[in-house]
Amino acid sequence: MDYDGLVVTNHRKCKGIAICGVKQMKKLSVGYSTKDGMLGWNSNSGAAALNLALLFGAKVVVLLGFDMKISLEDGTANWHPNECALPKESSYKKFMNAFERIHSSLKSDFPGVKVINANLDSAMNLFPKMGREVALSCY
Repeated sequence: MDYDGLVVTNHRKCKGIAICGVKQMKKLSVGYSTKDGMLGWNSNSGAAALNLALLFGAKVVVLLGFDMKISLEDGTANWHPNECALPKESSYKKFMNAFERIHSSLKSDFPGVKVINANLDSAMNLFPKMGREVALSCY
């Protein structure tokens, strides 16, 4: 399957290398960027994706798969089985700290934006939650 859409990176190994079809952005380690060409990283790709959606002008962002915890029932995380390299609980604590930081400035930096967490079982309670099917059908 070919993909003709936009590809964005802020990975340090791509810095300064011209890659056809790839938009390179500077990495802001902490916080949101409100400027084109710079992307807030905040220690996780989910926070970077949220910042990218906001930079592209999204007024509603539906977060999918933000469980922010390891399932105690079956030992999975990020939909990966136990034999894969799973994040540790400390990783989720770091992710949550980053989301708490960026959540506090969301309203002032991106007024009128609504962020919905479409995982009712998520450990992240910063954004209103609703079921995935409901969130996707409403927005």
